[in-house]
Amino acid sequence: MPINDTIFLTIFNLSGKSPIFDSLMVFGAVQLIFLTGFTAAVALIIQRKMKILLFLFLSILFSFLLVKLINLFSYFPRPFIVFPITSLISHSNTSSFPSLHTTVAFSLVFVFIFLKHKLAPFFIFAAFWIALARIYVGVHYPSDILGGILTGLIGAFLAWQFSRLLLPQLLSRFSQKGRG
Repeated sequence: MPINDTIFLTIFNLSGKSPIFDSLMVFGAVQLIFLTGFTAAVALIIQRKMKILLFLFLSILFSFLLVKLINLFSYFPRPFIVFPITSLISHSNTSSFPSLHTTVAFSLVFVFIFLKHKLAPFFIFAAFWIALARIYVGVHYPSDILGGILTGLIGAFLAWQFSRLLLPQLLSRFSQKGRG
């Protein structure tokens, strides 16, 4: 059996043994991404870090678009399609690679890491919880998670380059047109 399947089954087979742990993992797989994004946005707004908030938005946007682009050209069945299992959460039969939740979580993480923000450790913890939970509940393989981490890194890097190189030029042109 491929290592990807072996690791998936090892993690997934932990489910169903503790209702409390199952609930924590379902929370991590479904709701935590929204709480994480909301927390990041509120923290940056309170700190008046609007440029970082824009960088964060671009990072998530670019990462999301990368996942959609990958999915246009490939389809990888989810574990609950391949194995005779019942996932802990309901999910449509869309491509599993890369994990969109993991991609978004790590695109957020890499923004905070790039900027050496004091909240980076909190977001790293949340992103790994989300990633592990997506396997635990039966909707992703470990390779989907690794693909999501890489896609999040690429999205954050593209947003960094856009924010650093192109955005100042676009804002300059926009402000000049507004004066004329």
